[in-house]
Amino acid sequence: PDDLPMPDPPPPACEADEVRAAVDAEVAGLPDKLRAVVVLCLVEGRTNTEAAAALATPVGTVDSRLHAAR
Repeated sequence: PDDLPMPDPPPPACEADEVRAAVDAEVAGLPDKLRAVVVLCLVEGRTNTEAAAALATPVGTVDSRLHAAR
């Protein structure tokens, strides 16, 4: 219908670059075990089960590390 709100426009490229740099810095500052699950799950898009297999660790450990990293 015509009364649906328009989505917000994307941020300017310079603002997106600043956000990306800030996120990269925060991820880089994480301990190795937390950074690994962030990269596998949130950057590469793997499931928690796939990340657990890649890291040879239980899925519950991946879940808790992801929660701690967030």
